Amino acid sequence: MFEDMKEFLTEECMLKLEKPLLVGVSGGPDSLCLAHMLSSLGFSLVIAHLNHGIRKEARSDSETVRKFSVKLNKPFRLGQEDVKAYSDANSISIEEAARILRYRFLFQEAKLANAQAVVVGHNADDQVESIVMHLLRGAGISGLKGMQPHILLSEWSTEISLVRPLLNTWRQEILTYCSYHDLEPVFDRSNQDTTYFRNRIRQKLIPELESYNPQFRKVIWRMSQTLAADQVVLAAATEDAWKICAPELGEGFVSFSAPNFLTQSLGLQRGIVRKAFTYLRPGLRDIDFGAVERALEFVSQPTKTKQQDLIAGLRIQIEGKRVFLAAWEADLPSSDWPIIPEESLLFDVPAILEFGDKWRLVADYAADVELAKQEAYANTDPFIAWLSADKFEFPLSVRRRQPGDRFQPLGMDGHSIKLAKYFINVKIPRRARGAWPVIFFKDEILWVPGFRIGHDFRLTDSTQQVVKLSLEKIKKD
Repeated sequence: MFEDMKEFLTEECMLKLEKPLLVGVSGGPDSLCLAHMLSSLGFSLVIAHLNHGIRKEARSDSETVRKFSVKLNKPFRLGQEDVKAYSDANSISIEEAARILRYRFLFQEAKLANAQAVVVGHNADDQVESIVMHLLRGAGISGLKGMQPHILLSEWSTEISLVRPLLNTWRQEILTYCSYHDLEPVFDRSNQDTTYFRNRIRQKLIPELESYNPQFRKVIWRMSQTLAADQVVLAAATEDAWKICAPELGEGFVSFSAPNFLTQSLGLQRGIVRKAFTYLRPGLRDIDFGAVERALEFVSQPTKTKQQDLIAGLRIQIEGKRVFLAAWEADLPSSDWPIIPEESLLFDVPAILEFGDKWRLVADYAADVELAKQEAYANTDPFIAWLSADKFEFPLSVRRRQPGDRFQPLGMDGHSIKLAKYFINVKIPRRARGAWPVIFFKDEILWVPGFRIGHDFRLTDSTQQVVKLSLEKIKKD
């Protein structure tokens, strides 16, 4: 059964003979077979075993694996964890706690051993069971394609890969191999305990499905092969769409262009959201279909609060034309809008006021009034304004909004509106409103940068003196 295994290991699993492998060995038939086979093929191995502290036979199992490593003349690494305590402390299932602690241990040991990969013994039957589990949880193609023979799990390492060489090998073939080579696997009674989800699938659901189709396992396995190939195409298309959406990745957040996102097909939109989830929660398995759909619905029809809870401590919110998927505790970037200090700043003309190291206000007289009128009429930059200096005196001030501030925007025929309501109407992000700069003459608003000038300070045919104001980002060398 292993005639072509060496080629599979080098071609599909991308392993090299000259670098060591860290092999996770539980003592069961899969891992014993795997370690023995790799050793026979000439690979340099380090055998690692984690005592989960769940079963009373665990210490005996550890000793069995130690003796096995001695027989193979391979280094042995032993770890011990209290899975039950970790499960309770983190409110997760015993199965999930065991998985997390096992991989944490294996990748730590792999790093110490300078290993090229962590190798584990998942087989074709495990593949089928996993796919059925994913199907019952409503997974997409990424879940239904099943496990892959070679993968980088960023939650554990960005350099050391996880390799599963036995995914094309059925459990019965492995038992035959163990018997032929006089390997003596330990018997894990917990594999018979149907209180565990996977065991119920293995012991009850799959045999029932085989009564409908005796080839059920092979059908599911072949489907996973097909979907894995399809996923490669979809992943490439999703990556292209991801770039079009102008993603920004930060500490605990992902943002992208809402208009660009909405031009993508439904399938690609789902792929983009899943990719964002994976970036933010790399350990999250079986990403919930409902969470993805809530995100899509939110982008197309945002709620009044512009924010919504999603999954696993993540939220989605929209600010202007940017969509943010973020952890609740994340500090979202504010570099896209101006922020001014709490105190009011006075200025005359000419003047340059810097707000921190990102924004500055530049004020100066226009040398040619008629030319200024033409430029003002043709202007499309909302962060540049021309004002009639005939209507005010210096100094002017720039400050944050205050309760009671009212604004008469250009184009409203002199009607005023509460500045707080105006900020909402023009969709200034909620986080930005408190520190948004506003230009005042005494208590009258001359200009809300990024939006409108005050109606009374517009240029007219009778304007004799013009002041040009511009709010601009500071360019860094």
